[in-house]
Amino acid sequence: MEKMSAEELRMKIYEDGESVLDLSDTGLSNVPEGVFDLTELKKLDLSDNYLKELLKSINKLKNLKTLRLNR
Repeated sequence: MEKMSAEELRMKIYEDGESVLDLSDTGLSNVPEGVFDLTELKKLDLSDNYLKELLKSINKLKNLKTLRLNR
């Protein structure tokens, strides 16, 4: 999962009135690099993973309105 490209991740985006990518509870210890190329994202859910840091690359997601990092 952590090595997924932007194109592979783009296939997981769903529309809920906005572009949403749900990567919750997927065992991630790092955010997949491809996520940072998904500039169309409005919501990103990374809850229930094992993340220890969030890269500065998150700033590339200029349209992001909601970022979930619970647990």
